Amino acid sequence: RRTKRLRTIGALGGLLFSIAFTAVTEGRASNSIWGNGLLMAAAGYVLGALVAEAALSRPERTLPRAASLEPRTLGQYLPGYAIWAQRVIPVLAVGLVPISAALEGRGSSGRGGLVSFAAVAVGLVAVGLALEGIERMIVRRSQPVVAPDLLLADEAIRASSIHAMAGAGNALLLLGLAFLLSALVSATSSGPLNWTFGILSFLALGLALSSWIDLGHPSSWRIRRRIFQETHA
Repeated sequence: RRTKRLRTIGALGGLLFSIAFTAVTEGRASNSIWGNGLLMAAAGYVLGALVAEAALSRPERTLPRAASLEPRTLGQYLPGYAIWAQRVIPVLAVGLVPISAALEGRGSSGRGGLVSFAAVAVGLVAVGLALEGIERMIVRRSQPVVAPDLLLADEAIRASSIHAMAGAGNALLLLGLAFLLSALVSATSSGPLNWTFGILSFLALGLALSSWIDLGHPSSWRIRRRIFQETHA
């Protein structure tokens, strides 16, 4: 309950920040990334999940730690598409920078717009790297020596934390990608390009909401560990 509360507070905090930013700038920077409510809410949710993981999800230090007979890997807790998404999306974002530069060369955007565009792309790369690093940190978190039923609970908590981070993190990356695609829509006057970038932006937005809801809050999850499955059996 406390971890969910922190994630919710983070999301609301990010949303309120975007509203306050838009109000302070009197709407002049409404197209800025800081004024994007969905992006800021996703960023706040990820930050809340990180705070919850750092502050509330650690095993008690007084308990002896168990040695894992089977090395834990990220792929045992997350589906493969979620892991690859957080690696591929930043690459796609960086790949959009030359397109933005080409549009700038045609006089469709200013130099400052290209710098901001590239900064957002680089930021998404940093988010992707940090996201996988945090997920792997949760996977490697030590496990106390406890009864088998409590061991199952520990694995469930670990899987829940990883899914929450992956769902919100991938949503943040997809929202950032949608933001960049929408920036390209406003940067070009070509009808076909407008339609292409617009459709891709809406697709990224839909996938972001799906990741946040389905991946971050699954009705059930499978932990693909042989030892865990034998213990559960």
